[in-house]
Amino acid sequence: MAGTGYFDKTSGYYRALSLENWDDYDASSAGGPDWDNWTSWNGSASLPLSFTTGIDDYGSKELLTYRVDINATNPVQITITYGDTIDSSGGAIDSPATLTVNPGDTNLAAINARYFQYTVTITEDSAGLDLTSEFYIESIDTELSSETVTQNLTDIDSSTLTGSIGIRELSAFTDISSVKSIVIQPHLGSGNTYVASGYVAADYFTPDGVSIPHAVIEKGTPNTVYIYNLANDNNPIDCTFDAVAQGFPALAADALGNITQV
Repeated sequence: MAGTGYFDKTSGYYRALSLENWDDYDASSAGGPDWDNWTSWNGSASLPLSFTTGIDDYGSKELLTYRVDINATNPVQITITYGDTIDSSGGAIDSPATLTVNPGDTNLAAINARYFQYTVTITEDSAGLDLTSEFYIESIDTELSSETVTQNLTDIDSSTLTGSIGIRELSAFTDISSVKSIVIQPHLGSGNTYVASGYVAADYFTPDGVSIPHAVIEKGTPNTVYIYNLANDNNPIDCTFDAVAQGFPALAADALGNITQV
């Protein structure tokens, strides 16, 4: 664990260092108290203030969500460092990848890794210009999870989705950031008319059989649904269908930088 500040044993906070040093402080020229009258030392904060946690080991490589709860004086930026192995000393992740999360970021996807480490930073931008205020990080709580959630969508009219007849994009799983599986159930279609609508009176149309939609889905970004009519030589068709998706909950950073489940 390392950072750019210092640990205040009295308060238990990780505080920013000051721009001033004991070595170059001149009470008379700075207009401050004489040395005998000092009771505390704050000075002007030296930012950014960063602290890096120890390494979290989930035990095996998994697709995981991550939650980070921070208590600090100002909004924070969080950099997540992750990987599959650590070096022989146990103090660093080998060949790590990183994800930097700023306050207000959304659509944070699950990460496939075993080891995670977090650097929490109060930046000069988040703190503003008043460096004479106190800047500290009080606590950092982290959690890794492989738990999934399920979202159900019903009565989806494929003709309203992006794409063309028989090939549609499905990206409506707002509660899920990383989809593991999707099951689609098409509804039995209504009868087709043998003449185009508008050419004869409305009551003249006669059902010409019932469409039997068959739907398959290709997971991706976005998910692609292919729909065929089994009752008509597997020709492309639109239909109404239900969908059930299982995956990892959507994550986002709030205004203070905490990473939470949406």
